[in-house]
Amino acid sequence: MGLGYGQARELIARSAARAAELGMVIASGAGTDQLAPGRHRLAAIVEAYADQVGFVQDHGSEVIVMASRALAASARTAGDYLEVYGQVLKVADRPVLLHWLGEAFDPALRGYWGSGDFAAAADTVIELIERADGRVRGVKLSVLDQASERALRRRLRGGVRLYTGDDFNYAELIKVTGRGTATRCSALSPRSPRRPPPPCTRSTARTWPASTPRSARPSHSAG
Repeated sequence: MGLGYGQARELIARSAARAAELGMVIASGAGTDQLAPGRHRLAAIVEAYADQVGFVQDHGSEVIVMASRALAASARTAGDYLEVYGQVLKVADRPVLLHWLGEAFDPALRGYWGSGDFAAAADTVIELIERADGRVRGVKLSVLDQASERALRRRLRGGVRLYTGDDFNYAELIKVTGRGTATRCSALSPRSPRRPPPPCTRSTARTWPASTPRSARPSHSAG
C-alpha cells in the first residue's frame, strides 16, 4: 500500500519539518504496519500504535489513527477494538482523527470494529468517541457508501467532524444540507485564523500538499 514503513517515517519527518519552516502543520497516519502479517496479542498492537503515534507527535505532526490489519486479524469482539483504541488515545497528546477504511479499499479490514454490519460497527465507533472524552476530533470515513456515511455523520456530536474518503461521491457528500456536511480531506493545512486546517493526509505513505492537482496524484489511493 505505497511506501514501506521506514520510507513512510522518513517522509513524515521531512514533510513535518518543511511544514514547520513554512508555518504550516500536517497530519500523518499512525498505524501498526511495522508488525508482521497475521494475529498478534492486543498488547503488541497497542505498543505498535503507540510507537507510531509517538513518532508522528515528536515530529510536530497531528495524528490520524489508521485502521490496522493486525487488529482486524486479532480482534474477536467489538470490545477488543474499544480496548486497543482506548489505550492508543491515552498516548495522544492532542485530539486525533480516526480513519475508518472499509473493505472496498482493503479486504483485510472486513468486519472492522467487530462487525460486518455498518450500523453495528458505527455503534462501536460512537461508543469509542463518547468514552474518549474529547480526544477524538473527527472521523475520516472511506466506505464508498453515501447512505452509510450520512447515517454516521448524523450521529456525531460534540464538534466531532466527519471527513469523506469517498473518491466517487464526495461532490454530493460535501454539499450543505439540513443534516450537516462532510468535509473533503486535504494533506497540508496552513495554521491560519482565517482558515482552520483540514487535518488529514491520504495515508502514512502519502503526504500530498493541498496545492497538488488531483491529476498529479495516483487515481486510486488508500482511501
